[in-house]
Amino acid sequence: MRIEILEQETYGINRIESYYELMGRLNSKLNGLEENGFEIIDVESSKNKDLLIFIIKYKASNQGKKDKLKLGINVKDLSYLFRALNDHQIIKAKYNTEIFRFISESFVTEKTDNISVNSIKNHFDSPEFDVMDYWQEKFYHIGNTTAKLKNSMYSK
Repeated sequence: MRIEILEQETYGINRIESYYELMGRLNSKLNGLEENGFEIIDVESSKNKDLLIFIIKYKASNQGKKDKLKLGINVKDLSYLFRALNDHQIIKAKYNTEIFRFISESFVTEKTDNISVNSIKNHFDSPEFDVMDYWQEKFYHIGNTTAKLKNSMYSK
């Protein structure tokens, strides 16, 4: 079994599962892997079993410990900000879903601690007019602030 598959399947656990509980949960996944060209390691060997148990314990002990940055804007505004950055190729993501996951895993708002990927996608794909107005004004002010800073720093 590939480590990536283990990491995928253990991502959301919130307690330490036994080796047998995890193997029961993964059984359906394991059956199709060989057919798709993945090499299945002997999970019964003590070395591989210890690795699997280590991954399970590591994922469980680190669950929810990533600090998220709290923002003073809402999900609609955050989604459009990342859309603008993406549209201007400031962000170089292969797929938009990478951006959605990053936002969800990295930020909280004053009203939302867990921002859903689906909510981000909806606001990213179809921004509301008032959100675009908000950012148009903010970008204008950012431009003015930058111009003032340039003038103060380089006009000497």
